[in-house]
Amino acid sequence: MNDYFYQQTKAYFKEKQSDYLEKLKEPCTQGFFLNTLKAKKEDILDLIDFPCKKSSYDNNSYYHDHSNIGKTIVNDLGLIYPQEVAASLPASYPDLAEVKLIVDLCAAPGGKSIDILNRAKEESLLIANDISHERALVISQNFERLGISNAIITSKDTDRLSEQLEGQADLVILDAPCSGEGMIRKYPEIMDMLTESYTKELAELQKKLLRPVEVYLNELPDPEALGLTDAVLSPGIPVDAPFVCTLKEKGVRILSEIELAYLFEQGTVIGITGTNGKTTTTTLVSEIMKAYKGAGK
Repeated sequence: MNDYFYQQTKAYFKEKQSDYLEKLKEPCTQGFFLNTLKAKKEDILDLIDFPCKKSSYDNNSYYHDHSNIGKTIVNDLGLIYPQEVAASLPASYPDLAEVKLIVDLCAAPGGKSIDILNRAKEESLLIANDISHERALVISQNFERLGISNAIITSKDTDRLSEQLEGQADLVILDAPCSGEGMIRKYPEIMDMLTESYTKELAELQKKLLRPVEVYLNELPDPEALGLTDAVLSPGIPVDAPFVCTLKEKGVRILSEIELAYLFEQGTVIGITGTNGKTTTTTLVSEIMKAYKGAGK
């Protein structure tokens, strides 16, 4: 355990730090969830030939103590997916009754995507994305083994993906890269790897990934709650786009970039418009004005 980790946990847990550090020495728990897309729950349970215990957090998740669950027949058949029980909580939380498009931004290795598809309607579509091509291939392998068909796998930067899926998603999943402290009991070396610079790098990456999340959703947050009074559109966004119309209905003033600049302009404005020749005309006007000023007028 390095000094940074010790000091951070001391600042957070205070007098309970020792209790926390003792907890880290306990054996880690192992879990899996049932893939009911392939078979009925009771049929899968009949095939499981090792001890397991149902989780109190989620009806579809179980604890186990198997030394190599990846070599079991139920795993090979794609009837279960090994995953920490707590990792099933995001899939068990949302109401999926009206969800049509789900986007998982950092999906590899695919567990949360598979888990949520087990609960979604058959006609729902999931886009599983990971910026790493190698990790996206792992998603593909897991989807194939578990028989996932209503999914598309992509390997894109989240900013780029948000441009293509703007306003389309009903649900966005973002399991952003993190410090991994929740895995310390399994990988104790994490306590030595954590540093202040690494933590700050992760924080910046998480902010970057979170920034475009709202762009995906087909429902905008309440402008009043955000204190939003004006919206400046990029020239490529149509003024009749659904989310723009929604903002107008909620009393938000819609501005172009030129309009925004004009609000702060204090000098004389010469407007030049047209289809062709704007750059040439602007250059000529600029030279005329320079010459005019140079003549002392």
